[in-house]
Amino acid sequence: MIKIGIVGCGPRGLASLEALISKLSSGQISQEFFITIFEPAPFPGAGKVWSPEQSTANWANISLRSLSQLPGREPLKLNDLTIPGFPKFTQWVFQKHGIVNNSKQDLFVKRSMIGEYLNERFKSIFKVLKKEGLACWKRCKVEELKEEKGKIALQIKKGKSVTVDECLLTLGHLKTKPDKQISTWMKHADNKQIQLFTSPYLKKLAKKIKRKDIVGIRGFGLGTIDVVRLLTVEKGSKFKKRKDSFFLEYVPSSKSIETIVPFSLDGLPPSPKPLNELLDLQYEPSELSLIAFQSKVKENLDKGPEAKSTFFLKEAFANIAVDTFASKYDISTRELKKLAKQWLVEPTLSHELILDHELDTVEYMKSLVLMASGEKKATLDYCFGQLWRHLQPDMYRLFSHCSLDDKLMTEIIELDEATKRYSFGPPVESILQLIALAEAKVLNLEYVNNPTIDTQDKGWQFNNAMTCSVMIDSVLSPPKLAETDSKLIKKLMDNDELKLVTSDLGISTSSDGRVESSNEKLSQHLTMLGRNCKGSVMGVDAILECFGPRIDDWAIGFCDRL
Repeated sequence: MIKIGIVGCGPRGLASLEALISKLSSGQISQEFFITIFEPAPFPGAGKVWSPEQSTANWANISLRSLSQLPGREPLKLNDLTIPGFPKFTQWVFQKHGIVNNSKQDLFVKRSMIGEYLNERFKSIFKVLKKEGLACWKRCKVEELKEEKGKIALQIKKGKSVTVDECLLTLGHLKTKPDKQISTWMKHADNKQIQLFTSPYLKKLAKKIKRKDIVGIRGFGLGTIDVVRLLTVEKGSKFKKRKDSFFLEYVPSSKSIETIVPFSLDGLPPSPKPLNELLDLQYEPSELSLIAFQSKVKENLDKGPEAKSTFFLKEAFANIAVDTFASKYDISTRELKKLAKQWLVEPTLSHELILDHELDTVEYMKSLVLMASGEKKATLDYCFGQLWRHLQPDMYRLFSHCSLDDKLMTEIIELDEATKRYSFGPPVESILQLIALAEAKVLNLEYVNNPTIDTQDKGWQFNNAMTCSVMIDSVLSPPKLAETDSKLIKKLMDNDELKLVTSDLGISTSSDGRVESSNEKLSQHLTMLGRNCKGSVMGVDAILECFGPRIDDWAIGFCDRL
């Protein structure tokens, strides 16, 4: 009997389980098997990040229209066992909640609803496997992992371990060590009448903060938007449409927080996605342009380590930007091409066709909203950001497990990260809410751009002026495994049994997920998928990528080894 361990069962763990059963059901593998799933969170399939129990203040940043690409599961036949199919997300959300997308305005569902779907999908396959004695779920963390005589021993508690023949790590978000600023603040907040929250998604957060508290939020991205809703809407306040206006008016409650002070290194808000499909079409490249882009990138990827710089990607992007936007703007082809390349390196550059980053923050957000809604001609930075978003699925496929030099791969990932303010942007509604809160004097944006912060007995003082008694860190840890707090990963790295792509990225893996290790037996039986392999793969944070082709590559590789 082949014993298989899946450590971590969020969306990727679920997709891996389904892909594995699908391949095993093909009839090519005759061995008996048993799968042990290790997931400490109470909702396998959803994991912690997509928990069905999280606050409804947390919205997904992917539209229902885009979620139509999240496939369902076909029925599977495993010997005499039938595993039922499961609908794609858009079918399920209509059947369960009566929700359909709106052609006038893309709908963005709550993260908890996606979590509900993922957990139900997990239960529909797991209950059949469990009943047949083919799988079990252990609600615990794996503390340590060792190779022993060609097998993998997984320690779950002191003195207790589970041994498997093959082990897959799909660990999802791992905490990293606090940076210097947060470490200092943690010491400062000890034993004082001030509060520091190191995560924006703690259950106790809303209850611990009172109406009169002045709340600082480190970060000005998606996490901040969720926290702001938690401190306002979740405490009974609401937004209503203004008469004869696209914008909103904020109506506070008796419990909602009165003063919220976000800040970030550049003070720039995330850019909303286009309001609907029709508006989004103008940022999509033509099929011919996309083929040319893919060809240009692939041509340089085929050079492998001989490719020395990111010039080829910038050039390919500039060419497709010219094809897509040149006829719509009063700018020469040559200048547009130059501007597209410059923007990739310096997204805040100044130009008459780029939105002025020196604008008042509220005016800046209003411009973004009007562009996203088709009420104002989009500036080229907005165009470039949305075009990059449309290219990401192709880039994820092309750059994952390519043969580029590690340093060059790091630079390419840095380019992708720099566009996330656009490509991972929220719905228009979220930015409208921020504008309404700022105009109601609840959201204080005076200190949003990299303020000087001094620790005082009463809290955190901004620019020698306003003092916050509560501080929330909304900046999520990147998958920088050299700084991880995970005992499991730290132990493997301390023993030199895992290889990092670079010190700023994740674990080096092969195309079928096998880890690169000095221990050859370990690399034959230990695989890893997901965000902790960043650098080996690209596009680790997108929910659609959790059900993408790399999962099938792993399942095929596993069955081939059998």
